[in-house]
Amino acid sequence: MSAALGWPALAQPANDPILCAPTEFSPEAQQRYAAHAQALACCLRGLYGGHPGFDDWLRGFVASLACLEQQRGEDLRTLDRQRALAPDWLARSSGVAYSCYVDRFATDLRALQGRIPYLRELGVGLLHLLPFLRMRDGANDGGFAVSDFAQVQPELGSVADLVALGAALRRDGISLMADIVLNHVADDHPWARAAAGGDAGKQGYFLTFTDPEELAALQSGLDEVFPEQAPGSFTWSQELGRWVWATFYGYQWDLDYRNPLVFGEMALAMVHLANLGVEVLRVDSAPYIWKRKGSDCRNQPEVHMILRAMRLVLDVVAPATALNAEAIVDCVDILGYFGSTPDAPECALAYHSGLMTSTWASLALGNARLLRQVVLATPALPAACSWLNYVRCHDDIVWSVLRSTTEALGQDFAELIGATVRVMHGQVEGGWSRGIASQRHRPLHGTSGMTADLVGLRAGDQASLDRYALLYGVMFALPGIPLIYMGDELGQGNALLPMDDPAADTRWLHRPVLDAVACAQRHVEGTLAQRVFGLLQWLGAARRAVLPSDAGIGLQQGLPEAVLGLRRGGSLVLLNFSPVGQQLVLPSGVWRLHQPWEPQPKRISDDLQLRGYGQAWLQPDEASGCSCTLSLVEPP
Repeated sequence: MSAALGWPALAQPANDPILCAPTEFSPEAQQRYAAHAQALACCLRGLYGGHPGFDDWLRGFVASLACLEQQRGEDLRTLDRQRALAPDWLARSSGVAYSCYVDRFATDLRALQGRIPYLRELGVGLLHLLPFLRMRDGANDGGFAVSDFAQVQPELGSVADLVALGAALRRDGISLMADIVLNHVADDHPWARAAAGGDAGKQGYFLTFTDPEELAALQSGLDEVFPEQAPGSFTWSQELGRWVWATFYGYQWDLDYRNPLVFGEMALAMVHLANLGVEVLRVDSAPYIWKRKGSDCRNQPEVHMILRAMRLVLDVVAPATALNAEAIVDCVDILGYFGSTPDAPECALAYHSGLMTSTWASLALGNARLLRQVVLATPALPAACSWLNYVRCHDDIVWSVLRSTTEALGQDFAELIGATVRVMHGQVEGGWSRGIASQRHRPLHGTSGMTADLVGLRAGDQASLDRYALLYGVMFALPGIPLIYMGDELGQGNALLPMDDPAADTRWLHRPVLDAVACAQRHVEGTLAQRVFGLLQWLGAARRAVLPSDAGIGLQQGLPEAVLGLRRGGSLVLLNFSPVGQQLVLPSGVWRLHQPWEPQPKRISDDLQLRGYGQAWLQPDEASGCSCTLSLVEPP
């Protein structure tokens, strides 16, 4: 790695001082350090060994880790010990994940404690709070422009409130997940302000340029993330008199991870959050953190070295803490974020963006071909790892992650996704979706909207409810942790957004405040909120009752193109992506049939009439004494 950066490759000295744990570590941490120090030293020397003063920096960094380890609370140390005995704790989770903004869900961190019973009703075991750290004044990309990694945004509460919330969640069996934004900081972060003020050391934290030709050469290989709201990947700083690399918005300055000081600062920020009770750190924009001239600056090998090193830091100081990769890239590229080998893990979780997008595309196209291909192409994960299966999130649906899938099917990406977005953006006669293009002049880029509006749920008819159930049915039926996005459990629709503003960020369409009226109606029989809330509770119960938790996935053969058949152990889930009903011949045997909105399962055999957008969860009826034979196509 170091040779590619122009640094000499250095052999690790046999008497390397980093291999000796500082006495400031607790006895337990000293043992963990002894187990991981050599691998950590290898990663860091590979990245930074050619820097002058590297050994001194490394000793100082490890001493800082020891200081933070001493500050770790006893309850978290107990959790460290427990999870050392169960490193696959996330992969074995039977709960669901829930994602929300603090202020849109419960006003602030203190009030959020009162929402814990609500989360338990949904079977939540992992709560993702979207950015709540001190954020940039004014525009801040929904909080992802962080001004201070050590402080909470004042109107959302305090650090003490965060610690109290984490402890309360743990008492109810819920793990707290929060974002660690590794790629960039806000332009009003102290590092950026110091750099703008002439601090040469802090200027080395950022990637800056003066040569327009060099800038143009770099830009030619990069894909603009927000071409309409923030064109280009660089921003001019008047104070610096230089261009600053800014992948997302101009007020988010990318960090230069070629500098070991940057790695050290961000690793310490990560440990600080873990010490506050954050059990899962969502690594935001993970693919972008290493830049290389002549590349698209995504998924570079050094990204994985950095994440591996950060995983090792946590293994020493806060081993109960897991990493979650936010990498909205092709499924083949996502796999690397779990680790290069079983002996070199990185993240325990990753978003299955290909699953999400192919499910929406299959619904829009009325057949399961794309989704079936994604399931077939999804590789088996390391034992301690899991997917996060999601229908919607705070970001738009990015269609480019399906490019390799459409190619594998021999389909033209623009043609297939073009047909998809015409449905999703309400451009077909009699269509049901009310989504909008996230980039107005690039309709194939992405789609914005809440699940309810994207499936036409406001019509309140059974077909729209079945479309809703179908999407979430996929996420609950497949291996992984199903994630509910705030408001989806109530069937909540799009927020109001001034769409006449060409610079408007359409993602705010699907970031509404939780509907208090709908929330109060979630147990009122016959209301839309009650039907949708009950649906997600039903899916959680069906997942636990019907599907073996340790079973892999297989695809059922001999089904119509519109129907996806998922095999888990001896059970079978059938999902119809067509508005037209399907008459299916079941595999031989007697089955117990579970379906949404049906109060009790029933015994069936031979034939099944699956209505348009319908689904069926089938398990062998042991009472019948029959075994059910299934013909499968196994994913690789």
